[in-house]
Amino acid sequence: MLKVISFNKTKGGAGASTSAHLLANGFGLLDVDCWLFSTDQTREGESLVPPNASEGRPYAWLDGRDPKVLGPAIRRLASRPGVVIVDGAANRADIDSLIVPRADLVIVPTMHSEGDFRQLKADLSYLTNPAKIKRVGDLAIQRSAWPSGVTEDAATAELQAYIPADLHGALLPPIPFRSAARRLDREAVPIDYRLSKLCQEQARAVIAFARWNLLALKSPSSAQPAKVDPKPKAKAKTSALVQADGRDENGYMNIPLPM
Repeated sequence: MLKVISFNKTKGGAGASTSAHLLANGFGLLDVDCWLFSTDQTREGESLVPPNASEGRPYAWLDGRDPKVLGPAIRRLASRPGVVIVDGAANRADIDSLIVPRADLVIVPTMHSEGDFRQLKADLSYLTNPAKIKRVGDLAIQRSAWPSGVTEDAATAELQAYIPADLHGALLPPIPFRSAARRLDREAVPIDYRLSKLCQEQARAVIAFARWNLLALKSPSSAQPAKVDPKPKAKAKTSALVQADGRDENGYMNIPLPM
């Protein structure tokens, strides 16, 4: 059973890419085949998705800037169990109109500032207006680079003042600021136990919020327990379509690519 998650915002700098990569890592570490498509047109060429981008990652990272490529790629994956994550870029109405209507879950990221909250309010107004965009999936809010400790509750209370009351229960667990996490959209980094735990907690929180069945997301060959503390040494995944019928030398499932 394939599920599609779309990160949406109309302005950059909200932590969407970091959140998307964290979530993709989390699903991969739970042995769920995961494909992350990046759509940011402001980063050209290989600077968006580096060569061998999937090397050392438990998920496939792909270039999704062209809607004529992205749409067919997701359709080819539709019959497979797993999760597609689309890291929606700012001001990509063409991507929004393609992905949001078919997404099972739309996640709107925000950081902690008055400007971020005002932008979040505008984004939610857009995504909850059927006259502007058709959305059938659930809607959630991701707090990114969020204050922790004694200031966390106060920051969340400030956020809730900007959003409708019926969305107060749509807050996913906050992602605290972590330098390693912020590098995940630029390079593969060794995922230590703490970061691995955070990634998996985010994936499990999404599964619980959306009321998905974890086992239904897994391919039959990935029924073994997920690794908790990986030390990536993986070779690059090939761009050819391969069968997810085994694991690489690090215990990651071979993820079939739709290209």
